[in-house]
Amino acid sequence: VLGFIYYRIDVVMLSSMTNDAVIGWYGAPYRLFDTLMFFPVILNTAVYPVMSRLVHSSRETMNHTSRRILDVTLIVAVPIAVGMVALAQPVIAFLFGLAQYQNSVLLLQILSVSLLLVYVNLALNTVLVSHDLQRKTVVTAIVATVVNIPVNYFTIGYFQQHFGNGAIGAAITTALTELCVTGMCISLLPKGCFGIENIFIAGKTLFSGAVMWGAIWFVESHSPGWTISAIAGCIVYALMLFPLKVISMREVHFFIGLLPFRKQVAASVSNN
Repeated sequence: VLGFIYYRIDVVMLSSMTNDAVIGWYGAPYRLFDTLMFFPVILNTAVYPVMSRLVHSSRETMNHTSRRILDVTLIVAVPIAVGMVALAQPVIAFLFGLAQYQNSVLLLQILSVSLLLVYVNLALNTVLVSHDLQRKTVVTAIVATVVNIPVNYFTIGYFQQHFGNGAIGAAITTALTELCVTGMCISLLPKGCFGIENIFIAGKTLFSGAVMWGAIWFVESHSPGWTISAIAGCIVYALMLFPLKVISMREVHFFIGLLPFRKQVAASVSNN
């Protein structure tokens, strides 16, 4: 309930502090934001039974799995976020039309940063719940709600008064709230579930995302279609991951074998 409040309260506040046009500008990219939540939901649904059993059967394997889940979540989230930031204008033009939704371009870019953080937060939350720490995640949600409402009130009012688009404030507040949640969740992780190697992987992944952004910009300036730019950017991003050792065949085999591994864990637990 608390998560739903701080996740949706911005729309309620926009409706009372702005006008229908601003709500429409915000609603368009927010629908896309919601749609792109599919990957962490699928991943976390698949790995949660494995992780919850590993807590009792193999703590070392549990920690290793937690770190890999965080890595793969970030590896997938970065190109999606970068692609949405770099191609926000053509995406909005294609889906909604720039004539009415030009002001949605910046909102989509800001929400794309939030999307990256939401992906990570969902993975962190799965790790915490697997360790039976769901009570602490409630505290995180309480803090996020307490922070979100007053910050929304200030930012929506400020951007509505000075720029005529209070939705910018709502989008920024969403990103700040998710960043706050990320910090709190990382601080709550049990020892061994997050390490220095995760920070290195994050840095390399973000660097690959920056190169991807450059590739998109270059191809887009020489190509008439934004889809070609998106494909080129994804190819460049994927090619960057291997030489930077973000992905190795070990990770590939790890996730290919995830489903049968889950069955093996279930069998070992039932035998014990």
